Amino acid sequence: MDFLTRDLNWLLNEARNDPATATQIIEALAGRVEALQTQSDTARAESLVLRRSGQHQVYLEQIQRLKADLRELRGYAGVRSANTPSIMMLTSGGTGLQLPRLLLPTSLFSLANLTRDSLRDARPIHWAASSRLGQLLVILSSGRAAVLNALNVPLSEQSDWAEARQLGQLALRKGERVEAMCAMPDQAEAKMLVIVTRQGLAKAIPWSLFEAMLASGQPIISPKDGDGPVWVGACGRADSGGVGDLFIVTRNGRWLRFPIASIEPGGSVGIPLQIGDEVAGATEIAPNAPFLFVLSIEGALIAVANEAVQGNKRPGGKTGGLPKGFLPLGCAAGTRNQSFMTLSLDGNISQSPLTRALAAPSLAEARPLNLLHQRLCAWAVF
Repeated sequence: MDFLTRDLNWLLNEARNDPATATQIIEALAGRVEALQTQSDTARAESLVLRRSGQHQVYLEQIQRLKADLRELRGYAGVRSANTPSIMMLTSGGTGLQLPRLLLPTSLFSLANLTRDSLRDARPIHWAASSRLGQLLVILSSGRAAVLNALNVPLSEQSDWAEARQLGQLALRKGERVEAMCAMPDQAEAKMLVIVTRQGLAKAIPWSLFEAMLASGQPIISPKDGDGPVWVGACGRADSGGVGDLFIVTRNGRWLRFPIASIEPGGSVGIPLQIGDEVAGATEIAPNAPFLFVLSIEGALIAVANEAVQGNKRPGGKTGGLPKGFLPLGCAAGTRNQSFMTLSLDGNISQSPLTRALAAPSLAEARPLNLLHQRLCAWAVF
């Protein structure tokens, strides 16, 4: 066995034992293939085929062997990339694109190819964190739900909206539009599906009942005229410590927290709204979620400890307030080790760590950290 063969066997064993190294090994082997191909071309160009035919044949055999090894390594890399978190992006009209989170740079994505009205829309694109092997739950304006396989969403490593495609799997009916979406539970089964509408209605559906409604095509919510889902979440996952509380925040900076288990079977008015106000977003605060984060439409971030957010015993009732002038885009519960990604109305994508925001003693006393200084229309936490 020559040195090259021993070297290749070692690299392949490393990739089998640790698929995370496959990408780096592919790059190294690709360079070897290119170098050997150059040597082979040189040998062919030189009129020494007769005298060097043996060496030339060695080069060809090595190249073929390297190419076979590269195919195997790309398989390992494909499995790895399939499990890498991605941003799933979906317009109201059902056009979708996904961007790999780890490869996503800043200020490369542009909304220029969308309709002119999209840039003036406060929420032109729905975002969710998933993976290439995951599924997305999409709630439509009719109240119908659809499950979308992430593999059917075009992947753009160049952050190019031109690669977005209309997703036929949604089978949108005339007049239907996408209102909200979330990642479907993977290994940790959820106990409840929770939906919040723009007018503050909260509905919690046991997961087994939701699956039956989904299979039958039955609408999972019946929105009133002028209302529609603004947030949907798979709540009470096994890895979250059980079913937690629902936190709802409005565009005028009012908020309310209450147990998901207290929502009436037919739905409850989750948060009372003042005239001209509507729900901006919602999130489950799981029992084991240490922090709550709220992001404004201007890119300012608030962080507060779970236990510092006082809740009501049931939906409705007195609401709390955010700092004056803080207009929320959305909210999320999690850890400060996570990151969040944003999309501005100008089409800029940014990624920031949540550790940059210090935890405030309460939401009312929070001092927003101005991170982005641009008007935002979508965000997601990883």
